[in-house]
Amino acid sequence: MKFTIKLLTAFVLSLVIFRPQTTASAEANRFQGHSADAYFYTTDASGCIQTTVILELGEDILLSIQLFRYDICQNQPLIDAYGRKELTKSELKYTGNLDSATLRTTVPMTNAAFDVSIDLTWIGTGEINKLQTHYNYSPSPGCHINLLLQEEYRSASASGTVSDGTTNFTPEPADQANLYFAKRTLTSHGCD
Repeated sequence: MKFTIKLLTAFVLSLVIFRPQTTASAEANRFQGHSADAYFYTTDASGCIQTTVILELGEDILLSIQLFRYDICQNQPLIDAYGRKELTKSELKYTGNLDSATLRTTVPMTNAAFDVSIDLTWIGTGEINKLQTHYNYSPSPGCHINLLLQEEYRSASASGTVSDGTTNFTPEPADQANLYFAKRTLTSHGCD
């Protein structure tokens, strides 16, 4: 997540820096939103079939679902699929101050001849951690850029089903899951 924030920061700064120069003015851009992630890893009763499911959610988008299934006894990949989807408010809901999230949707999988139905719930379990970062930058004379990042995050339990209609790829709770909330405020003066 920190890498994503750094990448977003660099992107936003480049947009401000490389805009055509016109008259000096002040501009403020604000964004806030929730996100969540979950990592599931299971091995079947035979000890041969390992399954990994990784989900990353944004405010209104399933940024990615990755599904890997591998037969370690035969040293053979069985599934290597991924998906992405914009979501409606009825498919993805965040509640409270990082209290919970639910995702109920169907996603077409790339590199696979099937869709997966997802019905997962995140419940915040850990302490809410807060992080605030401030960047102040002057890329040229008279141009001042301020970026304020405020994040809250907590560990969570995630459980439910990710299924192709026959197999539940997440029969056990997630090995790792998190809930996030971020506010980003970018202000610039004299840069356009």
